[in-house]
Amino acid sequence: DETLEIAIIRLCFEAVAAVQQGAVMLVLSDRILNQDDQPEGLPVHALLATGAIHHALIEAGLRSEANLLVETGTVLDAHDLAVLIGYGATAVYPYLAYYSLRDMAARKDIDPGAATDALLYQYRKALEKGLYK
Repeated sequence: DETLEIAIIRLCFEAVAAVQQGAVMLVLSDRILNQDDQPEGLPVHALLATGAIHHALIEAGLRSEANLLVETGTVLDAHDLAVLIGYGATAVYPYLAYYSLRDMAARKDIDPGAATDALLYQYRKALEKGLYK
């Protein structure tokens, strides 16, 4: 069984190796937690993985060579987004927030007259406004 510490070390090693082999974008995702070809285990929180990989790339002298794209369900508001960016994420895709907004729009739980695209746009604008603060 892999401990959290060992999992983070493995992630950092794999990220550094990928950049050394020419990768310019690393996608960190918690969307699919257990795939058929991977053993079951607990997920590493997006913030912990992002910060660890960011620092591993700095220590290897490779941070400016790659972007960290984080696809996570843990970002719901501007603070969550700001913290991930502060810990090294280049870009963040808050898939769970988008999914939730689409679902609420489909069930007419929020703003029944608004188009789903408009709701997603408003959400992105709210995140941007929160980041500027």
